[in-house]
Amino acid sequence: MGRSRNRRRTVTTQFAEVDARAQLVMAARNYELAERRLQDSTPLRESTSELEQRLYDPGWQRFAVLTEQEFTDDGRRQMRAVCRLASISNPLLKRGLSLRSAYVHGQGVQITARANGAGDGEQDVQAVVSAFIDDEGNQRAWFSAASRDRHERALGTDGELYAALFTRPLTGEVQIRVVLADEITEIICNPEDRTEPWLYRRVWVETTYRDGQSVPEQVQRERLHPAVGYRPATRAKRLGTVDIAWDAPILHIDVNRPEHWQHGIPDVYAAINWARAYKTYLEQWATLMSALSRYAWRTTAAGSKQARQVRAAVTAANPRTADTTDPSQVGQMVVTSPDATLEAIPKSGATIDSESGRPLAMMVAAALDLPVTMLLGDPGQTGARAVAETLDQPTELAMQQRREVWRSADLRILRYVIAEAVRAPRGALKGKIRRDQFRDRETVELAGDTDQTIDIDYPDLDDVNQKDVVAAVTQAAGSGVLPPEVILRLLLTALGVRDIDTIVADMTGDDGEFLWPSQPGQQQQPGTDGATGTDPPQPAAPDGGDGDDSAGAALQEAERSTGEDNNQDDDAWQQAVAAFLAAWPALAAPLVAELAAGAERAARSGNLAALGSLAASKASIQALVDALLQAMAPLAGQAAAATVADAAEQGADVDSTPEPDEDRLRQVAAAVVALIAAGYASAAGQAALAAPASGVAAAVQMALAALAGGGLVAAQVRAAMSAAEHEGRRAVFAAHPPVELRASEHQDRAACDTCKAVDGKRYATLAEAMQDYPGVGGYRSCQGRSRCRGHLVGVWA
Repeated sequence: MGRSRNRRRTVTTQFAEVDARAQLVMAARNYELAERRLQDSTPLRESTSELEQRLYDPGWQRFAVLTEQEFTDDGRRQMRAVCRLASISNPLLKRGLSLRSAYVHGQGVQITARANGAGDGEQDVQAVVSAFIDDEGNQRAWFSAASRDRHERALGTDGELYAALFTRPLTGEVQIRVVLADEITEIICNPEDRTEPWLYRRVWVETTYRDGQSVPEQVQRERLHPAVGYRPATRAKRLGTVDIAWDAPILHIDVNRPEHWQHGIPDVYAAINWARAYKTYLEQWATLMSALSRYAWRTTAAGSKQARQVRAAVTAANPRTADTTDPSQVGQMVVTSPDATLEAIPKSGATIDSESGRPLAMMVAAALDLPVTMLLGDPGQTGARAVAETLDQPTELAMQQRREVWRSADLRILRYVIAEAVRAPRGALKGKIRRDQFRDRETVELAGDTDQTIDIDYPDLDDVNQKDVVAAVTQAAGSGVLPPEVILRLLLTALGVRDIDTIVADMTGDDGEFLWPSQPGQQQQPGTDGATGTDPPQPAAPDGGDGDDSAGAALQEAERSTGEDNNQDDDAWQQAVAAFLAAWPALAAPLVAELAAGAERAARSGNLAALGSLAASKASIQALVDALLQAMAPLAGQAAAATVADAAEQGADVDSTPEPDEDRLRQVAAAVVALIAAGYASAAGQAALAAPASGVAAAVQMALAALAGGGLVAAQVRAAMSAAEHEGRRAVFAAHPPVELRASEHQDRAACDTCKAVDGKRYATLAEAMQDYPGVGGYRSCQGRSRCRGHLVGVWA
């Protein structure tokens, strides 16, 4: 046992020694690996150190110092002057600024306040915003298309813009004016926050004319203006000796401003050198082409005498004349001696392609965030025309970003206008202005829980299919989630309508309810008002009468004497008109489709003159004539039957009901459809002219859909149905002549003076009566024309 334990102890000791040796070998290897890695990383440390040392190169140090220092006032004035002059004289820069302005402001902008006073206790913020925007001075200085174009160009040449808001303390009215960037000499900021401007120092020269003096006087002025939004609780009248105009704060709009600078940099500044280089290149290229074109032929002769002979021969063959278009000067022949040769000077290798200067123009385009195809108006030798007419996404985002700059500026201005309308004693809005003690800022709360939200909407820069947008809006309207005002605004925006606010206001009642052209989901009944479902107001008599004077007594007496039931006839007429107008959209669909397709073809081909001669096919016109005739014939038959029954009631011997003249009814139907089609064609042409090329069809369909429920169609259909009734009565009067005929204007709710005068007139014969009532549109002299419901009644007893 003792020996066995000794052997186990010896083996264990041997294993321990082997394990220790293995650990020592592993540690040695790890040390060698670490040493090798350390040696390998030494060049990297030396490379990083070398790069850091290069940053202290005198050139880089000078560049870093320059970027830390902002331009001086004189430097900025010189920079702006150079940029302004270059944008006027250099076509490339001029086009670049024009393109930017067109992309940003060319489609217009819609500014709307959500609160329009329609809700209970809600204040009319929209009225305040509209009054401020529509003011003549504000339009001239800020909101007109011309002023917005100037402002965008100012950012391109000046890099910044200052808008002063001159405020009338008593009423809160605001006048906005632009202050030149050269007049702002200092921006005083919060000492603890350089991003928060407090005051702007303005120095300008004021020019005045005194009475009786023709020479102006110029006086230098200086004033401090607070920044919009800076209104401390304690406001000093002046800083040092300079007055502070607290009633005229300034909004600073700048672009391309480095983070630690106070002033913006013009868009044109980075492009000037490259635009000048491109201009120089084109000038040198034109000079070279002119030099190469100076000599076209080379003559080789044995001697000077032969050379002079060749020169004389060439001059005689090509005399110099003022008429360079004379065909006799082209392709002539020169005869020389055998020892003289005349050959064209080779141009290969001597010319330079003008496209070689395109990279210079690309640098200008890059500086202005524009595609070079747009800037040059040419896709180049290898490009496609579609490339030159399409905005790429980076450019679109750049233009959208500039729009956001203007949107933010307009929003701050309008918020200031609302705040001053609340602050002023006689301001148009009521509410409270509270001060945030932490931020030392004012906040406005309008009374009546009125929403202060201002929507500033720019149309999309994308060339969106207008038809798809209209279809999407229509589908959204069917969901029943969106209010009708929103649907209307979306549709008008999709169609590119400018004065959307006015249209929305016209379709909103005093109580805020939406005035439907027809009831939602229903066809508007003809002869009724879409908002209330009641009879629409009829045109008043020219003398201001209400249509129920003494003429009504004679009219009613005539009707009582004949026994005619005018109410029953009027009900049948109303039902016939309503039924046909309800079916009209489906009946007119082929006509609308043809006019929309014709307008789209004319717009796409560039033949805008064709929009004035749009016409539907004979097949669609004939289909509408047949449909109208089918509606007129039964009404004519009912009128004839009612007239026969009236004659029988009076004791007349009437044994049959005559058939109305179908040919005459067809002629009336054809005339009415032709008038409607002409009106549709005119409306389609007008809608197409006002719509973009990609949305002509959708615009035409929307415009013609608006005619379906009233207006042109309703007036003509009513006239056709009145003619049908007249024809039914005329057939009875011709087959069974009454003792006399009388004029009746009872069915007109507000008869005009001429109809009042003819009411109750007696006619001995049908031919005599037909002179006043020819059959279409009632009384021939009615001031309402086709709207007249006057007709003839027969007296047999």
